[in-house]
Amino acid sequence: MSAGTRGITLCADDYALHPLVDEAVVLLAQAGRLSATSCMSTAPRWRTAAHDLKPLRPHLAVGLHFNLTEDHGGQHDAQALGTVLRQAYARQMPQDLMRKAWREQLDAFEQVMGTAPDFIDGHQHVHQLPGLRAAMQQEL
Repeated sequence: MSAGTRGITLCADDYALHPLVDEAVVLLAQAGRLSATSCMSTAPRWRTAAHDLKPLRPHLAVGLHFNLTEDHGGQHDAQALGTVLRQAYARQMPQDLMRKAWREQLDAFEQVMGTAPDFIDGHQHVHQLPGLRAAMQQEL
């Protein structure tokens, strides 16, 4: 890329959420059509799905897709998006619980991938909500 030009990063969210999502991400990355994927380390299939990402690095950026709202069929403690939004904007989210959520999800990512995520985003954009950013920064 020459000076003054901009690149586009194409990122597929929700890796590990469903086998078909994972298959699409891997195929697109292998074809050079995808720059990044963000992973749900709360998903029951995370450990298995992550195995397919390792050979794709360093050509594929791999990030954490922070999750508070997807319960994976009752297998993860999650809340409805409306509840999370109300609590965040009312400043009623307990910071110790938010730091714990960040820690657990980052640890799950790092244990499987062997490294910190290349970037962080959030399922339904929860990472940018008031209080959640501060908890993330404290945990990082």
